[in-house]
Amino acid sequence: MTLKIWGAEDLTRTSAQDDVVTTLPNGGYVAVYYVTGAGLQFQMYDGAGLKVGAPVPVPTGTTRFADNFDVQTIGSNGQFAVSWTERGSPNTVKSHVFNMDGSRITPQAIMVADVGTSSTGSTPSIAATSTGGYVTVYNHSNDTTVKLAVQDASGNVISTANVSVQNGAERPNITHIGGSKYVVSYRTTVATTADPETGVKYKLVDISANPPTVSDRVHVGDGFNSDVIGLKNANGDLNGDFAVA
Repeated sequence: MTLKIWGAEDLTRTSAQDDVVTTLPNGGYVAVYYVTGAGLQFQMYDGAGLKVGAPVPVPTGTTRFADNFDVQTIGSNGQFAVSWTERGSPNTVKSHVFNMDGSRITPQAIMVADVGTSSTGSTPSIAATSTGGYVTVYNHSNDTTVKLAVQDASGNVISTANVSVQNGAERPNITHIGGSKYVVSYRTTVATTADPETGVKYKLVDISANPPTVSDRVHVGDGFNSDVIGLKNANGDLNGDFAVA
C-alpha cells in the first residue's frame, strides 16, 4: 500500500496552539484548537477536507485560560465530546457535548472534577463508551494522581475511580478495547516502596461496575509520554488487544 496526500493543505486558523482531531460517521472530522485571546474553538470538515461553516467557540463559561484538551466522537449519530482543563484556583476539568452539526447538546459546561491548584494543570484524555457516553481520564495537578470519570451522553458524571493514587502519576491516555473494558496508560516520576519503577505503565479498567474496577499496574518501560490504542479486526471491530507506545 502506498500512502499519499490526496487533499490540498488547509489553513484552519492562524495564532492557534495545540490541536486534536476526531472523525465523524459521515466521513468528516472535527479539529479542536486553542486561540490566544479567544479560547477553545473547533472547525468542522467534510470527507473531502473542505471546511463546513465557520469556527465554533467551545463555551467554557469563564474567562480563565483553557488548555490541555481532547475530543472524541461518541454514539452513532456523530455527537462528539470535548474535555479540557481550566486554569485557576482551583484548576478544573470540564466537558461539552455537541451534535454532528456543531450545535451544543450541553447548554453549559459540565464540571468533571476539581484537579487542584498546581501550575502544571491536568491532561484529560477521552474514550467513547458503547452506550453513547464517554470516559474522561485526567491527573490531579497537586499530587499528580490519575483518576477517571464515566459520563453519559449528556456529559453528566455517573461514576468515578482512582486509576493510580501514587504520587507522581501523570500524563494519562485512555482507549476503548471493547464492551466495558478500557486501558489507561500513564507515567510515574516518583519511586516508592510499593512501586519502585518509574516510567510508563498501564492499567485495565472495567466501567460496568460502580465504581469502575481497576487492575494492577503493568510497567512498560522508561518514557516521558505515552499513547495507547485499541486494536481492531479486519472488519473494524475492537478485538480486545491494544498497543502502548
